[in-house]
Amino acid sequence: TGWGAQHELTSIQAAADATTITSEVAGGGEVTVLWSADLGRAAVMVEGMPQPADGQTYELWFIDDSGAVPAGTFEPGDDGSTWRVLEGENSGSPAIGVTVEPEGGSPAPTTDPIVVVQT
Repeated sequence: TGWGAQHELTSIQAAADATTITSEVAGGGEVTVLWSADLGRAAVMVEGMPQPADGQTYELWFIDDSGAVPAGTFEPGDDGSTWRVLEGENSGSPAIGVTVEPEGGSPAPTTDPIVVVQT
C-alpha cells in the first residue's frame, strides 16, 4: 500500500457517487467495501479479522453472473485491520467477495466466500 494506492483510495472516497457497505465476516471481523461506479474502482477496509493460517491468504473477487474474477490478495495487520484497493476495474460487478486461498492467491475461488458484499 504505497502512495499510489493511497491516492486511489482517496479518489474513491471523494467520488460524487462513492458508496460504502459494511458486512460481518464469517470467522470474525468486518469488511467495508467502498466503490465508485463513475471511477470503476473499489477498495476494502477490514477490521478485526484473524490472520489466515500458515500458507493461506485472503483473496478479493469481483463477482457477477459469469463467475468470480480475482482482484488481489491481502493479510490483516497485527491488529486485524488493513485496506486494499481492488486490482482491475469494477465494470459493474454486482458483488465483491473474500475467500481464503493458498498463499499467492488462486485464479478461481477454491473455497466458499467468508463474506460477499452486494454492490
